[in-house]
Amino acid sequence: GGGAVLGTDRLGRDVLSHLLTGGTELLVVAAVIAGAVTVLSAVLGAIAAVRPRAGAVIELGGDLVILLPAVLGILLVLTAWPQGGVAALIGVSPFMR
Repeated sequence: GGGAVLGTDRLGRDVLSHLLTGGTELLVVAAVIAGAVTVLSAVLGAIAAVRPRAGAVIELGGDLVILLPAVLGILLVLTAWPQGGVAALIGVSPFMR
């Protein structure tokens, strides 16, 4: 239609409005995950800088996390807790890379 910036789908509905409706929740979840990961990383980095022995443990833990496939970990948590939904995804994401 003339008023639809991105056009319409097969049923004549505005594609932009549907994109914005679904995209808002996606952006909020992504922002929460990014904030949680940033805070967790800053805290762990500060601890590692102040305490070298703890830093070695944190580095070893980071190496182990990198070696584990993150997608499999997320799928495992979401499969084990299907009612968790977005909250489960946000809770497990800071621990996955």
